[in-house]
Amino acid sequence: MTAPQNPGGTPPQPPAKPAKPRSMSAKTVVIVILVSLLLTFIFVNTQSVDITFWITTVKAPLWIVLAISILVGVAVGFILGRMRYKPPKQ
Repeated sequence: MTAPQNPGGTPPQPPAKPAKPRSMSAKTVVIVILVSLLLTFIFVNTQSVDITFWITTVKAPLWIVLAISILVGVAVGFILGRMRYKPPKQ
């Protein structure tokens, strides 16, 4: 005799374990706090400012200037972080 099977032909499965709640790591908490502070800082500073590029001057809302500066900084950090030291071939 063989073990009893389900109508679908597969053997019975043990009951699933309840999912263990995931806790956030310290790194995630710090990132969430910093992003919250950064967004608050950006949206509080809404006045217009003059930005001078070598020859020309542009008037723009400060929050846009801050957001662009942050995005450029993140992009540069990402690119530099991806570069790895490659030892010279011998």
